[in-house]
Formats: sequence, C-alpha cells, structure tokens
Amino acid sequence: MARRWALVTAIVAALLLAACSDTQGTTESSDDASSAAEGTSSTVHVADATTTDPAAGLPDAPITYGTGDAKAYLVAARVSFTVEEGTLTTDADGTQHSRGGSSTATFMGNDPRLQGTETATWNTDRWGSGIENGALTQWGTSVIETADGTWEGTYAGAFSTETADMITWWMTGTGAYEGLSMFMWGTTTVGVPVGWNYAVIVPGEIPVQLAVGE
Repeated sequence: MARRWALVTAIVAALLLAACSDTQGTTESSDDASSAAEGTSSTVHVADATTTDPAAGLPDAPITYGTGDAKAYLVAARVSFTVEEGTLTTDADGTQHSRGGSSTATFMGNDPRLQGTETATWNTDRWGSGIENGALTQWGTSVIETADGTWEGTYAGAFSTETADMITWWMTGTGAYEGLSMFMWGTTTVGVPVGWNYAVIVPGEIPVQLAVGE
C-alpha cells in the first residue's frame, strides 16, 4: 500500500483534519446515527516534490550493519504527498470516519531503494475540531515503486495536534528487492505536507504476527 504506511502513506496524511474542521461541530440524526458527507472526493493537500532538495536534512548515504549476506541497512528519504479525501461520515456523537481515500507520495531518498513513488489507500477515524485541536488514527495499503524494484505492504499511524503524524509501514520487496523486508517510520509537521521517513531494510520475511495483523 499504499498506502496506505504507503502507509503513511503510504500512506501521511493526517493534515486532512483541516478539511473537515468546518463540519466537525455539527451532526445529523438518523436511524443508524451516521450521515454521509455530500460531494465527491477532492484533493486537499498537494506538495510539489520538484521544489524540494532531496538531500536536505538527510544522511549522505545509507548505513550498513552486519557482513556478508546478513546485512541490514538504514536508509532515509524526504517525502512529499498528495491526498484524496474519500467519503467522510459523521456519527451522532461527532466522531468522523473517512473511507476509500487515497494518496500518492514522492520519496526522495539517500538510496535508490527509497527513491520512487508511493500509491496508497487511506482511511481515518477522527476526533476533535480539526488540525488545531484534534486527533485521528489512519491506515491503509501501500505500494512504493522504484527504478529497480517494488515494496508492497500496509501502514498504520496516528495524528494529534501536539505531535503531528506518526506512521509506520511493514513492506515486502519484489523485483530486485525479492527476499528483503522493510520497516519504515515517518513524521510530519502540522500544516506542512512534506515529511521525513527512515527505514530499516533487512533480509527475510516480515514477522508472521505482523503480516497477519496479530
């Protein structure tokens, strides 16, 4: 996924709280205590990756741990993203849910294995009055395509006004990355659709408990 931790997003993405702040204060009564938001999906945050220095703030090169075939790597990337809201509903108690959203992100990494484009699904549950006083949980599937291979997996994370986004991904490699797994984590700044991601690439499969969501 995306990126979903594509996703984080892939995932990132919690900045969309701002888009729903105007509707947070009202709820509609119905038999199932839920109402669908009007309108269709819309782009609410866009970042132009071409204006961002891919080397800014990143380590110059990946860090290698171990020897021989049993090596692990720490890599890093600056990430810019665009998010589509999906369908937003509001419960009678004010809790909001977005479903069927999507995101795309550009990874500008210090290693070719984290240089490419993420396509992710994006779902959230939200509380509070928006980006200035709120929190949400987010999750989805993520696919990150690079020149040499692809990472596929899931992501999950949370956002609060005080902390901004905190998102983690578990990814399985294909193509040139066959036999590798990647654990990635990322953060953003409130109000800025550009984040920083670090990832540890290791040989072998994702732990079974994490792969099945236990």
